[in-house]
Amino acid sequence: MVEDSSKPCIFCEIVAGCSPARVLLENETCISFLDIAPASRGHALIIPKNHYRDIYDIDPNILAESMKMTKEVAELLEQKLNPEGSTLFQMNRIVG
Repeated sequence: MVEDSSKPCIFCEIVAGCSPARVLLENETCISFLDIAPASRGHALIIPKNHYRDIYDIDPNILAESMKMTKEVAELLEQKLNPEGSTLFQMNRIVG
């Protein structure tokens, strides 16, 4: 999530309830919320509740749970917003 572990992780703060978020879905392993600077209508993030650096660090079972929630969020946004399409990004590490 963040490369510099000395800085607070905004995602961990959201999971802990210390930073506000407009939550769409939540379960025991993952949480989804709307992006504070949306690139498009319905721009949402789905993250695991435990902190993982990136896809190379995450437990495969938690990754699978994250993808299940991704489908649930896509279906929710489809129902509520009726978009023309959707885009899915999965980002890792900082590219210099």
